[in-house]
Amino acid sequence: MLSERPYLRGDYPRETTSVVTWLICAIAGAFVLQFAAVSGWGTPAAGMVRELAFSVNNVAEGRAWTPFTHWLLHSTGNLFHVGLTLVGLHLLGRELLGDLGARRFLGIFATGILIGAIAWGAVNWRSEGILIGSTAGLYGLVAVYALLYPNREISFLLFFFF
Repeated sequence: MLSERPYLRGDYPRETTSVVTWLICAIAGAFVLQFAAVSGWGTPAAGMVRELAFSVNNVAEGRAWTPFTHWLLHSTGNLFHVGLTLVGLHLLGRELLGDLGARRFLGIFATGILIGAIAWGAVNWRSEGILIGSTAGLYGLVAVYALLYPNREISFLLFFFF
């Protein structure tokens, strides 16, 4: 009978998309848009960087959202960096998401990003530079991983990527 099949009933549990998948898609999607803007396919990339990148001047000009948006942008000249960031986020997310849960995982990632922006702003208070990238959030996840699993051995086998 059709009603006995679980996928045809209304109470069938649907799988939700992981927080890690959403973060990876957000970073990859923003990188594709940024790369397209740099390549001349869309709007100029300078406007995107000016509105989303963190700098002391941006905050002074009233762009208070930049400490929360700079993690979406990455250097378009270095595909290796954004690739390693996405791979690291996937590997750490696979290990930590079950232990921490989605809210704590996002909280740690966001806290790492904010602490990275504050530290960068404190060191570069008088410079004209900008901060982009989500490496600080990844370092926050690495720190929590090291605290949760202090005796676990970590090996970096980069030869499998080449």
